[in-house]
Amino acid sequence: MDIINNEHSYLNVFFRGFPLYISIVMFLLYLYSKNDYIFYLLIGIQIASILTLIFKYCIFYPIQLFISNFTDTIDYPLIGRFTRPDGAKNCGLIYISDENYSYSPGMPSGHSLSASFISTYFYLFMNEKYNINKDNNSIFGFSLLFTLYTMYSRVYIFNVHTLQQTVIGAYIGYIFAVYYYNFIKKFNQETK
Repeated sequence: MDIINNEHSYLNVFFRGFPLYISIVMFLLYLYSKNDYIFYLLIGIQIASILTLIFKYCIFYPIQLFISNFTDTIDYPLIGRFTRPDGAKNCGLIYISDENYSYSPGMPSGHSLSASFISTYFYLFMNEKYNINKDNNSIFGFSLLFTLYTMYSRVYIFNVHTLQQTVIGAYIGYIFAVYYYNFIKKFNQETK
């Protein structure tokens, strides 16, 4: 079995449902460790899900409707399309069936936003918590690989997003993670 290109391989099943799986693992890890930063990561993942809905339905969808009044195209220069690719199906966290087509907005990719948020938060936490030497790029590499593979799987394996949708989602997730982590760090310093 081709674990990279087969959408039903264990690897890709994980990447399809990772926002749920990572939330469960973080919750169990928090119960075990009682580490506040793990709890805040769990909260941040939920906020990232809400942010995805806000961006999809309150920002990008109205922009799409506004632009469609002036043009007949659905693919725009540089930003691509706001809708999902033609024939997108099983866009959620689990595979349902080959007939499960999705018509929800595709801009931005929620999986890419979540992956970028989790990776960036994890990277910032590990660098600060364990005072990792900045020359050691293994955590950065792992975080980047996680985000890039998520983006790759959403575009080329599952065919549920365009490249632009994943790039914009990852960028939003990165920005959110940096601000959220700094807010949490400052909040923890003030409460101690």
